[in-house]
Amino acid sequence: MTPDYCANVCSLGGFPYFGLQLNSYCFCGRSYGSHGQAEDSDCNTPCGGNASINCGGPWRNSVFAMRYGSDNGCRSSYRPNPSRPQLVVSSSYSKATYWTEAIPNIAGCIQRCNTAASSCLAVLFNRQARLCHLLKFALVPQALSTVDGEFYARG
Repeated sequence: MTPDYCANVCSLGGFPYFGLQLNSYCFCGRSYGSHGQAEDSDCNTPCGGNASINCGGPWRNSVFAMRYGSDNGCRSSYRPNPSRPQLVVSSSYSKATYWTEAIPNIAGCIQRCNTAASSCLAVLFNRQARLCHLLKFALVPQALSTVDGEFYARG
């Protein structure tokens, strides 16, 4: 786990915040701060993917805000206290995270995902438009956030 990796994952869903916990956990969220701010010394566990950066601690999250640009990248701008250093995180993930096919029913949509092997992990099926959105991640990307439909993830 690294801040860059977590930012890439959370940017797929358009989340405004992400948190790192205990060197290997990544959490995406729409809000933060419900439990208050932890002491700096509580967030001193090195990241599993880069030991020179801290990734929270036991039951403590290092929280970052995302700022999205037109290139679908993201930048961290979270600075809870002016005396703390700011970590800038950029997302370089630019590959398409889903593709769409005209399929008349949910069964066909799920079957198409299953035959796509590892390139499809979930589907979002819109009955009205009869469109099957095949997702490379089991997370609905920001571009599909307004699509009404049925969501199924491969298990």
